[in-house]
Amino acid sequence: MPFNPKINNTDSSTLLESALLKNLQDPNIQIQDSILVLGVSGGPDSTALLSSMAELKSELNISIRVVYVDHGLRYESIEEGKYVSAICANWDIPFRSIKVDTLDHQANTGLSIEEAARDLRYSSLLDAAISWGAQHIAVAHTLDDQVETIMMNILRGTSLNGLGGMHLISPVPIKGKKKSEPDIKLIRPFLTIKKDSVLKYLELKNIHPKIDSSNSSSQFSRNRVRNELIPLMEDIRLGSSNSIIRATKSLRTINSFLKQESTQKLTSILISRNNDQVSLNRISLRNYHLALQIKILQNIVASLLGSTEGFSYKNWIHITNLILKGSTGKSIPLPHNIFCTLTAKTFIVSIGSPECPLPRLSPAELNKPGNTHAGEWLFNIEETNTTMTITGSSRIKEKSPEYLLPREMIATFDKNKLGKLKVRSRANGDRINLNYGTKKLKTLFIDSHIPRGWRNNIPVIYDSLTGEIIWVVGVKTIND
Repeated sequence: MPFNPKINNTDSSTLLESALLKNLQDPNIQIQDSILVLGVSGGPDSTALLSSMAELKSELNISIRVVYVDHGLRYESIEEGKYVSAICANWDIPFRSIKVDTLDHQANTGLSIEEAARDLRYSSLLDAAISWGAQHIAVAHTLDDQVETIMMNILRGTSLNGLGGMHLISPVPIKGKKKSEPDIKLIRPFLTIKKDSVLKYLELKNIHPKIDSSNSSSQFSRNRVRNELIPLMEDIRLGSSNSIIRATKSLRTINSFLKQESTQKLTSILISRNNDQVSLNRISLRNYHLALQIKILQNIVASLLGSTEGFSYKNWIHITNLILKGSTGKSIPLPHNIFCTLTAKTFIVSIGSPECPLPRLSPAELNKPGNTHAGEWLFNIEETNTTMTITGSSRIKEKSPEYLLPREMIATFDKNKLGKLKVRSRANGDRINLNYGTKKLKTLFIDSHIPRGWRNNIPVIYDSLTGEIIWVVGVKTIND
């Protein structure tokens, strides 16, 4: 039999299981009294994870489910799936095999084979976890995998997040993950355990896992890092891998501080947010240190997409250049349909082109004096013997025009020169009389860098008797 360990035998307190149990007792994980989905390929690491979790499931009071993902790339995958199925049947563990079309996904997304397979693997695990009502997904990344990942990130070019490597617990890295999906976490219980310890555990348990022949192929860059680069590093300086892990811990400390600072800064400059869009105070953001700007951006993208997967350091620098040097109205597209847009006073990050953040406008006659509702806009008029002061604001807390439009939201006029006032949206041919002549509203909006999609929501206040426009709210008055 390739797999014939005994549960609760005298080997249940091995060093590997002790290290595994310690990792699973992390206060941020809390898997007790829950369902745990294991991603098992039949290889050494994941098979050891399955065996050790089976040993510990009673102690942890958890229920185990197993998923095997066939990527459709190797003939051996059929036998590997049967192997994992037999293990689960032997221990009466619910099992599911999922076949995916990696080549088709690669063609549709432009990802590498490795990236496409990884994306489909995690999508399959997440779907299974949702269907089983699981709270966590466990995969068998080891300390050796951690070193490989860090080196791969360095070779690609990465931020502090990438230099920090994988974490014991993290979001499931799904591209375009929907906000409505449950908050299922990915855990890596073997992340502090070396591959040698895994192999010794399997030998001790008389378990003979399947070996993926593609792991020795130099076609894949990760294999070359594992089989060529890391051995070369150890040859140049013995203990290089341990040094990388120590450096990673130091970088994580720095990254943790930046994350804490950026969270506080983000709160202070946040104007509005929803599931698809976040608006910040552009001026305040621009004054922050570059490292804080990047960390704030990473927090925002992660909140919108579930992770920053697919974003490179080059992307973050592109965005910060927009913040520092971009002109009002400028918008740039980024990976996964993320857009960054500048307005006069705000910086907007959105999924897809940003929706108009201004209050919706409905035509109305303005009460003099008093308040007037005009759709989501609110206007207040106060009068003296000679003057009339109009203030515009939003009835919706999340929509703050004072941060979005270039001029103040208050204007004062000569009361004796005005009749009844009304408010409406722009119309074709609209002009405003200024001290230096008349100007088309279309030109005014262009010169003021007002995005095209916002212009119908900007109130135009006019004298209903003469038709003369006296104020394009937040943009220009006849007194200018």
